[in-house]
Amino acid sequence: MPFYETDILYYVIDVSDSERFSPTMNYLKSIIEILKNQTPKPLVMILLNKNDRKEEIKEDLVQKLQNDIRTATKDFEIEFFRTTIFEAATLMHAFSEGISKVSKKTSELSLQLKQMASETFADALLLIENNGFILGEYSKDEISKKMCEIIYTHLISAFTYMYRTVQKEEKPERIFIDWEDKGYAYLENTQIDKFEFFFISFSRNPRKIVQKFVLRSLINSSNQIKDIVKSYF
Repeated sequence: MPFYETDILYYVIDVSDSERFSPTMNYLKSIIEILKNQTPKPLVMILLNKNDRKEEIKEDLVQKLQNDIRTATKDFEIEFFRTTIFEAATLMHAFSEGISKVSKKTSELSLQLKQMASETFADALLLIENNGFILGEYSKDEISKKMCEIIYTHLISAFTYMYRTVQKEEKPERIFIDWEDKGYAYLENTQIDKFEFFFISFSRNPRKIVQKFVLRSLINSSNQIKDIVKSYF
């Protein structure tokens, strides 16, 4: 049977083609009908794709489509993602989010990141493979989570590309970002054997706390991340 024992359903919709909204909605309903009696029900991850074509997107119709999808999937856990192939991080984030929700190992890893956040005065943390896949994350609140997602979406592709292409001796150990009105973040690279990982930390603490405590905690962060990764992977 199609979709038998599905854990996660990824459903991709071209949001630049509103004429296809009706048939894609009908097809999604037919899938939901198949899955409605499955226990447990799978996660439903809706990828609103081609989000780069702003001039072609009829936002009012997209909002209506999302409301229709919520109604059709009311008994399912569902999330929406705005994606585009021109920003690979948007797609990677959607797939990482789904995997993290069904992986017990990822859940345990997030608890370790939460502990690390309390020790390093961080409001949000992301642990990422060198291909951009999110292994684990922690956020204190929705604002911090959103800020970390913005950093990830707009910087991680460039950051990982740089590390793949520059000579080892030219690779910076970490990159520090200062938003005076939003907070502070740093991106750090950690290598374990032949595997490379990236780490994003975001803090909304005042500058004095960041200078006194957060920057000092960077000294031990690499070792902490290595210990966490070795525990679970």
